[in-house]
Amino acid sequence: MRPSKSCMLFGSYHALNGIKDSVVLFHSVIGCNFGTLGPHFMNDMASIRQSSTVMSDREVIYGGESQIRKAVRLAKQLYSPRAVFVVSGCVPEITGDDIGGVCADLSSPECPVIYVPSPGFLKDEYSGYEDAGRILADLAEEGKECGGPCVNILGPAADDPRIDNDMNALRLMLGPQIRVNYVSSGCSFNDILCAGSAGLNIVIGRGTGMAERLKERFGTPYRVIDYPYGITGCDELCSAAEEAFGVDLSSVRTGFRQKTADSLEKAFSFIQGFYAMPAAVVADSARARGMERFLTRELGMDVCVRACREEMGDTEDTYDLIRGSEAAMIFGSGYEKPLAEVMEVPLIRMCYPVLDRVTLSGRSYAGVEGSVCLVEDMINETMAARNLKGGLYQ
Repeated sequence: MRPSKSCMLFGSYHALNGIKDSVVLFHSVIGCNFGTLGPHFMNDMASIRQSSTVMSDREVIYGGESQIRKAVRLAKQLYSPRAVFVVSGCVPEITGDDIGGVCADLSSPECPVIYVPSPGFLKDEYSGYEDAGRILADLAEEGKECGGPCVNILGPAADDPRIDNDMNALRLMLGPQIRVNYVSSGCSFNDILCAGSAGLNIVIGRGTGMAERLKERFGTPYRVIDYPYGITGCDELCSAAEEAFGVDLSSVRTGFRQKTADSLEKAFSFIQGFYAMPAAVVADSARARGMERFLTRELGMDVCVRACREEMGDTEDTYDLIRGSEAAMIFGSGYEKPLAEVMEVPLIRMCYPVLDRVTLSGRSYAGVEGSVCLVEDMINETMAARNLKGGLYQ
């Protein structure tokens, strides 16, 4: 069996590692640190701010609380962080370390030390993300203003592929009138403290835990949307902002359509080849639904298999469906590379984790430029496919 989801610790990490002036400290064995660190190498390595207490046999037998104290002290010396998040793994939760007590003892107003329980035997990564989001929401302070109409964007993580470029695209889609305060990638700890002053929380797939807690505490409404690929994705995002703030973003929408059409016109003869082409999409629910919508409504493709990782059990069952389909292109992560190679069809890497590509330019898959970059990659990957078979001729 190949599980489709990681453990709770990965979810907590995804919720926290985008806070650029904080440190994620794993109180666990070294594998937890290495396993979360690996996918981040394909993004900005200079932004990595994490460490581990590296529990060994000694800490299992005698307790690891002294290791937490030592690791927090070293993390403060090395990074001068605004906050330290101590994320626990399975072992210390079983042996009974008083992690919360140690964190409370080490915490200060200048640098809070925050305990985030995340044993993998308890929940999966999606639940871990939601629980960590609730902890972040509880940090938000009354009366902390971010200035003017603003939104919090919840859901994306700092190790998602193209994340910085995608978030910049979202800011452009919301227009200059609306400020983006908290984004779960590339934000500051102060953005967390100000999260309660936003007028709207936009949840892209996951993040409802934080959104619900902010609604309880501050009355902030929230809207759950799919990942904003293409024109329809832009429309959904703009509609959410227009309803919440009473602004008019019609010029943004019109400009988006015109720029997309102008850019893609030169490739129209290639794009015609995508009409009715069968494809498979394997991703987290927000990206899977958003990509299916873009492919079917805007490119006329036939998504014959759409698999949301939150709903999947054994990954091989999903792969069997794709192998038995007429899929001529796969949209997924680096995990789907062997499947695409066996089927000899193109793979578009559009979600976490991507371990065999880097993005150094400003290329996004969301927003105006995103649609163009996505279609460009689809055309190029199709032409580079080893064997033009099946649906590629249809």
